[in-house]
Amino acid sequence: QFCDIASGWLVSVGGLASYIVPRVDVQVSATVQSRPFAGSNFPGIASQSLAANWLVFNSQVIPALGRPLSGGSQSTFVNVVEPGTLYGDRINQVDLRVSKILRFSGRRLNVGFDVFNLFNTNAVYQYSQTYVGSGATWLQPSSLVTARFAKLSMQFDF
Repeated sequence: QFCDIASGWLVSVGGLASYIVPRVDVQVSATVQSRPFAGSNFPGIASQSLAANWLVFNSQVIPALGRPLSGGSQSTFVNVVEPGTLYGDRINQVDLRVSKILRFSGRRLNVGFDVFNLFNTNAVYQYSQTYVGSGATWLQPSSLVTARFAKLSMQFDF
């Protein structure tokens, strides 16, 4: 049923801007990214979209197939959501850097402060895609975008 898989455009946008403020020698830069949910095995369409992997046992398969599962398996997973139709959160993130440039004796010291995930987005990176019983844990987040954090850095050019 899901042999011909096609999805619409999944647009990724990214950018980097950097500017050195004259006279005070302060560098300000930002990175912006907006990308679709990557799935568990990017870039395939089937694995980029979300699934509902239903655990099916031999007792449920025999009436439909007229035979047990091959290889002596007692159970298997069947995806009940059409691939390419259900996607996770879009990941939007902004990183910011401010650094002071100190020049002396033909050398340069760059003291910086970085803030990653500036707006503290909490998009989901990974979902539980197993559908068992009532489906209570299906699409439950198992991993989120790393929370906002900061870093101090120093670079000496000689």
